[in-house]
Amino acid sequence: LKAKPELNGQSVTIQERDPGTGRWRCKVAPFGEEIKVKADNLGKPADEGEGSKDGKWLRRGVLAVVVTGDSPLADQIVRVVTLDEGSGGKCRCVVRASGEQVTVSRSELRPMAGAAAAAEEQPQAAPQPQPATTGAPRSDWRAAELERRRLAEGFRAGFEEGATVLLQALKGAPELNGKQGKLLKFNSQSLRWQVEVDGITKSLSPSNLVPVISGSGAGKRSKDEGPNGIQAEAADAQEAADTDESASKRQRVEE
Repeated sequence: LKAKPELNGQSVTIQERDPGTGRWRCKVAPFGEEIKVKADNLGKPADEGEGSKDGKWLRRGVLAVVVTGDSPLADQIVRVVTLDEGSGGKCRCVVRASGEQVTVSRSELRPMAGAAAAAEEQPQAAPQPQPATTGAPRSDWRAAELERRRLAEGFRAGFEEGATVLLQALKGAPELNGKQGKLLKFNSQSLRWQVEVDGITKSLSPSNLVPVISGSGAGKRSKDEGPNGIQAEAADAQEAADTDESASKRQRVEE
């Protein structure tokens, strides 16, 4: 029924056929209301066989009809919400017409035509999405980001301002490959080093730079090598001074 969809599924008693319209005059069982319905809108109720009596059809979500004649719920259509185990158990149901929650004995319920099949075809409720956590970002993403920054910022020996590096694998300026440059400053936004090479400044990725740890000559150190180079020069100077002092003492003893 499209004009009165709330009456769909309700039990009716056929009174007579109107020859003028070809419709059947029916009385709605729960309300006593009389309506005229086409024959196409009337269906035969489910037979009350063994299956309806043993309760095998009864499950959560099915539509059922209350069959107790002396009950206020007689001929009402209800939807089963929960049911107790055992043939004498009670079922918590919702009246389809009013939405009222009622408790009905299992023995007072009979299935509607196709109700059990419709319940089996009813899809399971979609799982609710888990609420998003408010903690720290995902550890794997955070670890990857930290590793990327660690490599980009050159947290390795030789990656510091003023250090000498060897240029390699440059595609935009291949003529600079193999040349040495000097690290000037690291740009934390572009994650690149400013490198001075052949009197010009280039912005290069750390992956194109190889630190030059040792000096060009054997045993030769420069101040550009950092604090270790300065300490080594001081140690050499102290050693030379001690040698000169020892030589002077030996000369005085011989005299």
